[in-house]
Amino acid sequence: MHPVFDESENIIRPANYPEGAYGKGYTVIDLGFSRIGVINILGVVYTEPLDCPFKTADTIVEKLRSESGCSWDRAQTHSSLKPECIEEAAEVISGINILEETGDAENLKEELGDLLLQVMFHAVIAEEEGLFTFDDVAKGVSDKMVRRHPHVFGGVTFSSEEELHAAWKEIKQREKEGREWQTDYLRDAFTEAGGLVERAKMRKGFA
Repeated sequence: MHPVFDESENIIRPANYPEGAYGKGYTVIDLGFSRIGVINILGVVYTEPLDCPFKTADTIVEKLRSESGCSWDRAQTHSSLKPECIEEAAEVISGINILEETGDAENLKEELGDLLLQVMFHAVIAEEEGLFTFDDVAKGVSDKMVRRHPHVFGGVTFSSEEELHAAWKEIKQREKEGREWQTDYLRDAFTEAGGLVERAKMRKGFA
């Protein structure tokens, strides 16, 4: 049950509650990260996302892959999107180079969006397959960064940069325990990526 923001009363109420159920004695506050909350003397009682660009992008991809969407987008799979993933990553590199050479960040902003769209596409496909969601992806990388930075988030103190890097390496090693077999796939993926880059150059007319 997701609460909804009632602009007419400036309150938040559960979606299935009648209008005015909570009266007008609540205060709407900005919680950051595109979320608002309602407080009373007991504290925050509900939070609800506002106009969140991430959710908008996710919704667009879901629409594109729906029966009323785009046939090309609907036909895509994780494997079929490999060329697009490599090409968009290369275009991000191009955007970085443009920024460094000219100071113009517009291309980098655009290409980062295109690369993010690839992440959204794979997450939506995975959700359709019952594997994971975009929220799972975001939570996974957030948890990883917190775990790998105990000196920032866990109150741990290192006596030197060398000790810090050694701890980082140990944490990564623990994360990979039982998954060492994935390294062989990564080695093969670099080889595959080289071929995808060459084909992308041909599509762009650079070969």
